[in-house]
Amino acid sequence: MKNLNRWFLLVLALVFVYVGCASEPTQEINDAKAAFDAAVQAGANTYTADQIKAIEDSFNAAVEEAKANTGKLFKSNEEAKKKLIQVKADAEALVATVAAKKEEAKNNALNLQKEAQAAIEEAKGF
Repeated sequence: MKNLNRWFLLVLALVFVYVGCASEPTQEINDAKAAFDAAVQAGANTYTADQIKAIEDSFNAAVEEAKANTGKLFKSNEEAKKKLIQVKADAEALVATVAAKKEEAKNNALNLQKEAQAAIEEAKGF
């Protein structure tokens, strides 16, 4: 019986150490921040301002949730990790969207340039 109590206390102590030492999801934060920065560098602020703002808000909320868990006895950063992974995925997808929007804007500008040149040629004819 004494051995059983010792094992129980040992397991209980290990559980407290494991739960109490749950670390902040630093890697996920860094990955999400890098993906967000890449989206901003790609021009997301110009071409998809609403979407980049939503991703930024999600990132900030996930970081705040991770920091809020720091002071708790039973830390669980699983939800924050999930949110950060989603932020990273959203930011990476936004980079592709920005590239498509840039190409669309370029094509629109070229079409407008052609229309302007045609209007100039037509005006010269009068």
